[in-house]
Amino acid sequence: MRSLMVVNLILWLALAGSGCEKKTEVQKSEAPKGVVQVVGPLKVNDRGTLLLCGTQEGSTVRYYNVRLDAADGEAKVLAIPGVSRCLGAGWRHNAGSDELLWITGGEHNELIKFDIKANGISRISSIPIDPNYIVTTSSYAWGRSGNVIPLRAARCDGSGIHLGFLRIDNGVLHESSMSPAGEMLWTDESTFYMVTGYRTMVLSKAIFNSQTMAVETSEVLRAEEIRLATQGLDGAVVYLVGTELFAGDRRLCVLPEKVRPGGRLHVDGGYLAYISSSGMVYVLDRTGDIIRSRQIDEASSLFGLSALMRSVYGVTEGLRGEHSYDCVYSYDFEEDTMKELFSVESQY
Repeated sequence: MRSLMVVNLILWLALAGSGCEKKTEVQKSEAPKGVVQVVGPLKVNDRGTLLLCGTQEGSTVRYYNVRLDAADGEAKVLAIPGVSRCLGAGWRHNAGSDELLWITGGEHNELIKFDIKANGISRISSIPIDPNYIVTTSSYAWGRSGNVIPLRAARCDGSGIHLGFLRIDNGVLHESSMSPAGEMLWTDESTFYMVTGYRTMVLSKAIFNSQTMAVETSEVLRAEEIRLATQGLDGAVVYLVGTELFAGDRRLCVLPEKVRPGGRLHVDGGYLAYISSSGMVYVLDRTGDIIRSRQIDEASSLFGLSALMRSVYGVTEGLRGEHSYDCVYSYDFEEDTMKELFSVESQY
């Protein structure tokens, strides 16, 4: 099961970020009969209080919102009803509650807003997305305010695929002339960075006008391997050239191991974290010094970081007796403790 989980998760992430148009291959892939897997999108909100995750058994996919801030310390799991395959999701905090923005992958793409409160989940609105496109957002950082969603917009007639921007207030989709990026990172409301290319990668800076939806780009550097972090640090873009870690023009350090394929370098507050191919989790401070490392598992993944909770979040394999199962874990790097937050075993 462990290898199946990793293949499924890495394939999902890789296709979402590579510009590959074969979205239906991800949509229609099925877990072997009788095998239940944790599937994405996997998202923790900025405050580390809410977790979005999914499970798949055969062709059946279910999604859950997990509250991580219950007074008794136990995670509270609520099923998200009435939704089809998710092609992108993100958290947006409003006064008194959190909104979950959701793009469906059914017969037609749709942007759905859910209001998440302590006592339940309610659907706020649903906006259809231009039916001439198939969109996915999974590997992209969303705009800082959550008012604009960058996405890969593929024309249904097969005539092309470009970087697009979706307005959340009215659902209007703007298709740019740029090829979709592999990774994106926003440093403020009008500035984002993106990586394109394969054998030679290009890091570009883009200035975005939210009123006209126009984008102006300039090349920053070229290298054999460039990886963007999930967020910036102190207003500067964070990226890797091989194993060299940079924040803007400042070289922070050389990582002890590479970020595992399909993974990301996560940034929140003054912390950075990643998992290597050997299953080692590294947590660094804003200067690039390693403040904690812990061996998890070679088959584990990492998908989130909360500076407030001093925790990272990932998927690994649990074991009870001779029975193994997929589970979502948190690792408290201040206390050096792990906790199981959600498991497929507990839902079936």
